Amino acid sequence: MASIARRIGVEGTAAADRLDGTELQLGPEALFGKAFELGPTDPDGASLMLGMAILATAHETKDGRLKSGLLLLARLVAQSDANRTLGPAGSAVREVLFPTGWKELVRSWPRFRYAWREGMSDLLQPRESEAATVEALDELTRMHPNEPEPVPVNIQEVWPAPGISFGVSMIGLVFSGLAISRDWRRSRR
Repeated sequence: MASIARRIGVEGTAAADRLDGTELQLGPEALFGKAFELGPTDPDGASLMLGMAILATAHETKDGRLKSGLLLLARLVAQSDANRTLGPAGSAVREVLFPTGWKELVRSWPRFRYAWREGMSDLLQPRESEAATVEALDELTRMHPNEPEPVPVNIQEVWPAPGISFGVSMIGLVFSGLAISRDWRRSRR
């Protein structure tokens, strides 16, 4: 399907002939599975399916920054060398940039931002014709306009988990309320 091929930047290639337009209906999980399955035997197909999986994930994402980043990233990944994105040639870089794998990377803005700022473009080795896409991702992942290049960032993990924090806060409020009520009753006597 030409429109999908154009959206991920493979229009006019042999990989584009493989698209029939139903791929995005499979959903991200199935597309990631296909990409990992094709990896060693069909590198071009694996890159294409990985790009499609990222595109499908972007369409399911509610976070605007992450969605924008994934839509841009899908183009770069679909055109990249599968040996670097999925195979042994890029395993050391992937281990540093996103040790939890592609599936977790595309679900989290902090992880995505960290990986891009720390050098994901070196892993993907985008073509010269995709310079505008790389520049757009650089701008999208900046925290503020004056942020210098490159910027090491840390993923801010939340501890304790939000549910536990809420529970502890509610227990504290209940005890505070009981103490205030007790003091109020004592003062009325």
